[in-house]
Parts: sequence; structure tokens; C-alpha cells
Amino acid sequence: MKKILSVVILFLATIFISGCTRNDKNVIQFTTWGSKTEMEIITPIVEQYNNNHEIKVKIIHIPQNYFHKIHLLFASNLAPDVIFINNLYLKTYQKADLLEDLTQYINKNDYFKNALSTLSVDNKIYAIPRDVSSFVVFYNKNILKKANINIPQNITIDEFYNISKELKKHVNYGFCTELEANSWENFVSSLNKPVIYNNKITINEPNAKRAIQTLSDKINKENIGVNKEQLSLTPCAQLFLNQKTPFFISGRWSIPKIETQSDFEYGIIPFPDGGSKYYIPLNASGWAISKKSKHKEAAINFVKYISSKENIEKIAASGLITPARKDVAKSKFFKNGEVFINTIEKSTPNIVPGDYNVTIDKLNNIVKSVLEGYKTVEEVLN
Repeated sequence: MKKILSVVILFLATIFISGCTRNDKNVIQFTTWGSKTEMEIITPIVEQYNNNHEIKVKIIHIPQNYFHKIHLLFASNLAPDVIFINNLYLKTYQKADLLEDLTQYINKNDYFKNALSTLSVDNKIYAIPRDVSSFVVFYNKNILKKANINIPQNITIDEFYNISKELKKHVNYGFCTELEANSWENFVSSLNKPVIYNNKITINEPNAKRAIQTLSDKINKENIGVNKEQLSLTPCAQLFLNQKTPFFISGRWSIPKIETQSDFEYGIIPFPDGGSKYYIPLNASGWAISKKSKHKEAAINFVKYISSKENIEKIAASGLITPARKDVAKSKFFKNGEVFINTIEKSTPNIVPGDYNVTIDKLNNIVKSVLEGYKTVEEVLN
């Protein structure tokens, strides 16, 4: 306990040492996560804002354990004014009445409807969307050409497995997906519905169990997918770049790495359809405002500024995000965007309960034992 308290005190101390406290009337605090590349885009945007406004914005960059530290700030009455947040945590704060309702400050026509739904509770918008995320399939065109296989834009999950099996004759593995919840959830959703749907856990439904067991069998029995041992040595992205697998299941965030490090032509298709309603989950991130902010007007002005078309264009041009703004998603600043735009409109907004992260962590521990080949679905879910 003493060690935990020391870590908390040290972290909170850094907030004050950084030069702005909760009593500074000329500064608002803005917390965000983000890679080095992302911060190189965000920082100049904030600097430009500060050059033209009396009340300045102080960035608090939290690259690791982001939401754990945000929890500590709220608990210590040191909540930032503006919080970059995603839908997986938004409801936790909304249920505790910690976030400002931002519905009146947004033009809904500027955004994809599913993006707004993902960051809303009871038809009230609690974060202005920046981007949406969903999983797609990246494929190596060279490997498919060598195998004389043409892949259509829309395939079923069974077709995906069959093609992967055929392609394994030419490379080490037929496909690669990480074994964490945000990846395997898509396989479940493809055949059934989201793992948590209408506040009910669906993992015990027959099609959900079949999806998990089939994925495990393809990895551990048929050796078509990449197993736990290989993933511990080389992540999916690197296996794809090394041309050890023709299929890499990931999201928009992988494009900059593929663009700069691959020496082959690649393509993108939507995540395979299970043959029923398309339930692939859509997640979103955006800017929220603390309800206890003492600089609410300045915080709102800043969120309006950073979420503007001009600034989202700057972020989208990096290739890191799928913009939630329709005008940016359909502009020249968003390259290779057709599959991602179609996915936004087809996917199911991932509306999660306030205890989502606790629940999904428990489910992940259960499902991973199946995907790692230690147990069957029937053993862990019955």
C-alpha cells in the first residue's frame, strides 16, 4: 500500500511541478495519450491556439497507464479541464456525473452518426469525436498474386479461413491476429453479436462459443494462424512486414508503419462477415470536459478549436486515424479511406456499460486460455 501511495504522490507532484495548478486562472489543463508521432502533430496545434488566446492550454501527456492516472486525478480533485477519452471509459465517468454534456456545442451533421452514438449516453454527447476505430484485414498483394488468388472486398469468415489455409502453402502462417480482447472480439461479433450487447454478456451464446473455438482450432490445431509462442517472439505487424503471413488483422493505426516499412504492395478489406448482421464493433475517441472545470468557457473554446475541420485534417494526413468528421474522411487528407469509411457506416457502435473494462478483463483471461490452446470453450464457459 505504501508503495502504491508513493507512486500516486509522485505522479500528482509532477502535475504541479509542471508549472500550472488548479488555481491558475490563465491556464487550462488538457490530458492526452499519444505516440511520439501523434504528439508531434498535436503540440503545434495547441501552440497555435496559445498564440491567439489569453487563457493558455497546458498539455499533460500521459503515454502509459492513461486511464489509471486519470482516475487518480479525478479522485484527488485534480481533474483536467479537457480529457481525451474513448468510449470504453466514457460511461464510467458519465455515470459518476463527472463529464459535461456537450450536445449543444456540436453540429451533428459534420459527423458520422455511428461516431456520435459511440460517444453518447441517453442521446447526449459527452465527447466531441476525433476518430473512430475498427478492425480490418491488411493483405499482401504479392503473396496472393504468387498463389494465383484474387480476394473480393467482402468475404465471410469461413472464406477467410479457407483462403488463409491455401496461402499457408506459400508462407509460414495463413493469418495473424493478436490474442487480446480487442482482436478476438471481432471474431465473436462476426458470427454472433458484440461480447457485451444491450448490457448483457453474450459470450455463452452458441455462435459466440463456436467463433472462439474455431479461431483456437485454426491457430493451435491446424496451425494456420500464429500461436502464442510465435507471438511472444514477433508481433503480428512485424510478421506481416517480414512477409511471413499474408493477412494481418489490425486497424488504421497500423498504416504509417506499413507505409514506411513494407517493401511490397498491400491492400485492405473489411473484417470478414459471419453471414448475418454485421456486428463488428466501432470504437471512438474524442475530447470531453470535466464537469468541475473552473474554466469551462475556455475549455469549450479549445475543444471547438482542436476538433475543427482544419485541425482534424492535420491529424488525418498522418494516416494514424480514421476521422469522425465526414468532411475530412471524404477529403484528400484521408488516403486509402474507402474501406474504413464503409466500415464506419456498417459497424455497430460499441456502447459499453460503466464496468466494461472490469468485465472484459475477466472475459479476456477466460478466452485467452482457449486461444492459447490450454482449454476448450466448453471447459471454460460451462
